[in-house]
Amino acid sequence: MNLTFLTESGGVVDTFPEDPGAQIVWGLGLAVIIGLYLVIKRSRNRARDHYWESKQREADLRANDPDMRKDESG
Repeated sequence: MNLTFLTESGGVVDTFPEDPGAQIVWGLGLAVIIGLYLVIKRSRNRARDHYWESKQREADLRANDPDMRKDESG
Protein backbone atom coordinates (compact mmCIF):
# COMPACT_ATOMS: atom_id res chain seq x y z
CA MET A 1 0.00 0.00 0.00
CA ASN A 2 1.38 3.41 -0.97
CA LEU A 3 0.77 6.15 1.59
CA THR A 4 1.91 9.65 0.77
CA PHE A 5 1.64 12.15 3.58
CA LEU A 6 1.43 15.91 3.39
CA THR A 7 4.96 17.22 3.24
CA GLU A 8 6.63 20.59 3.00
CA SER A 9 7.14 20.02 -0.71
CA GLY A 10 3.38 20.25 -1.26
CA GLY A 11 2.50 16.58 -1.57
CA VAL A 12 -1.07 15.41 -1.15
CA VAL A 13 -2.52 12.86 1.25
CA ASP A 14 -3.24 9.69 -0.72
CA THR A 15 -4.76 7.02 1.48
CA PHE A 16 -6.85 5.16 -1.10
CA PRO A 17 -5.15 1.84 -1.85
CA GLU A 18 -3.88 0.83 -5.28
CA ASP A 19 -4.45 -2.89 -4.77
CA PRO A 20 -7.80 -4.02 -6.34
CA GLY A 21 -8.63 -6.25 -3.36
CA ALA A 22 -8.08 -3.41 -0.93
CA GLN A 23 -10.16 -1.10 -3.12
CA ILE A 24 -13.05 -3.56 -2.91
CA VAL A 25 -12.74 -3.64 0.87
CA TRP A 26 -12.71 0.18 0.98
CA GLY A 27 -15.75 0.33 -1.30
CA LEU A 28 -17.66 -2.17 0.82
CA GLY A 29 -16.74 -0.28 3.99
CA LEU A 30 -17.88 2.98 2.47
CA ALA A 31 -21.14 1.38 1.30
CA VAL A 32 -21.78 0.04 4.82
CA ILE A 33 -21.16 3.44 6.38
CA ILE A 34 -23.49 5.19 3.91
CA GLY A 35 -26.12 2.48 4.35
CA LEU A 36 -26.03 2.78 8.13
CA TYR A 37 -26.34 6.56 7.85
CA LEU A 38 -29.42 6.24 5.65
CA VAL A 39 -31.06 3.64 7.91
CA ILE A 40 -30.44 5.75 11.03
CA LYS A 41 -31.70 8.90 9.30
CA ARG A 42 -34.88 7.15 8.15
CA SER A 43 -35.46 5.70 11.61
CA ARG A 44 -35.05 9.09 13.27
CA ASN A 45 -37.45 10.71 10.78
CA ARG A 46 -40.06 7.99 11.36
CA ALA A 47 -39.75 8.36 15.15
CA ARG A 48 -40.11 12.13 14.91
CA ASP A 49 -43.16 11.82 12.65
CA HIS A 50 -44.73 9.24 14.96
CA TYR A 51 -44.18 11.55 17.95
CA TRP A 52 -45.83 14.54 16.28
CA GLU A 53 -48.72 12.45 14.95
CA SER A 54 -49.42 11.14 18.46
CA LYS A 55 -49.31 14.70 19.82
CA GLN A 56 -51.76 15.79 17.12
CA ARG A 57 -54.11 12.85 17.86
CA GLU A 58 -54.03 13.73 21.55
CA ALA A 59 -54.77 17.39 20.81
CA ASP A 60 -57.68 16.38 18.52
CA LEU A 61 -59.02 14.07 21.21
CA ARG A 62 -58.88 16.83 23.81
CA ALA A 63 -60.53 19.31 21.45
CA ASN A 64 -63.40 16.94 20.56
CA ASP A 65 -64.06 15.34 23.96
CA PRO A 66 -66.51 17.42 26.04
CA ASP A 67 -65.09 16.10 29.32
CA MET A 68 -61.54 17.15 28.40
CA ARG A 69 -62.41 20.49 26.82
CA LYS A 70 -61.28 23.61 28.67
CA ASP A 71 -63.97 25.60 30.39
CA GLU A 72 -64.88 28.46 28.08
CA SER A 73 -67.32 30.17 30.46
CA GLY A 74 -64.81 31.86 32.31
